[in-house]
Amino acid sequence: MATIIFWSVAGFFALIGIIVGLVKGFINVNTWAVEYLCAAALTIVLGYFMKTYVPNAAVAGFVTIGVGALLIVGFMGLSKLVKSLINRSFRKREDDMRSYGGVGVFNRLAGAFTLAVKGFTFAFIVLVGIFTVMDITGLAAIEGVNGIIGDIYANVMWTFIRPHIFDLLIVGLMFLSIRHGYTSGISSAIWTIFVIALIVGAGYVSFTSVFNTQAFAAPTQALGEQLLGSLSGIQLPEGINIDLGAIATTIAQWILVAGLFIVLLIMILLLSFFMPRLITNARFGSAYYIVDGILGGLILFSIVLGGIMLVGNVFSVISDLEFMYPFSKYFEGSTVATWFYDNNILGAVGVPNFPQLREWLT
Repeated sequence: MATIIFWSVAGFFALIGIIVGLVKGFINVNTWAVEYLCAAALTIVLGYFMKTYVPNAAVAGFVTIGVGALLIVGFMGLSKLVKSLINRSFRKREDDMRSYGGVGVFNRLAGAFTLAVKGFTFAFIVLVGIFTVMDITGLAAIEGVNGIIGDIYANVMWTFIRPHIFDLLIVGLMFLSIRHGYTSGISSAIWTIFVIALIVGAGYVSFTSVFNTQAFAAPTQALGEQLLGSLSGIQLPEGINIDLGAIATTIAQWILVAGLFIVLLIMILLLSFFMPRLITNARFGSAYYIVDGILGGLILFSIVLGGIMLVGNVFSVISDLEFMYPFSKYFEGSTVATWFYDNNILGAVGVPNFPQLREWLT
């Protein structure tokens, strides 16, 4: 039952993709799914040969990840090249007042194929993600649930894709980090960090200026006297002595801190509103856009994969424990994700992990 639903949903999304792709054409569609699947397939195959014939996990892992990243960039560039060639052919035919002919047919068919793959890939990611989570968490083993979806896990399709589900996830994260990093560029990332630093700095300056300088002594005293007039009417219980003047002064100081911070924050927000537009305008230059994008993609790629690798290095010490088997079995036969978990690259080069975790859990 679950297998039929799986293929029906995936086929439905693919059919929608075919129809939309025929209407829009290749030059007007997003090609990420084809780029991702092509890069993922070749990276998984490469990882198999690395895992089989290269005994050193660090070398095999770094080669697999490095070549995988190059494949992603290569397929992204190939898509842009094909679109550019089609657009150039269209412009030339328009100038000669000719019909698009075979190029137009190719554009429509390629668009249909691309969106069919995109629709199928989207449905595949959602459905496989759901079935994987249910299997790892044990929900799929519940009697009532198992009777409905149990056939999906016994199907030859699941047997084939299970070792590569996390391979596809890792390549997907590689793809997203490179693509997003290239699109946003390193300038935008640096500017975002700078804005956060400015906001934190504004809070520090506001506090220090009011509490530790003489510049705000007079405003603090004046506002404190106004507040003291309001507080003096408070009747305190007998035996409780509170310096209302000190309280009024402290409240006045914090009000001034908040007011100064709001003023500085407004200035920062105005600056942060206009500055990204200047960065975007600067990126219109092709050379700057390419360099900025490459650096942005490289940095985000390194941060994302480095973080995953560190977490995997910590949990690799318990990967063989019995209670981890529902999760670890997905890495049996893995050729890409394995370098982040049971054959962690960092562990292979001697980076310390967390052996205490195994002691605590055993």
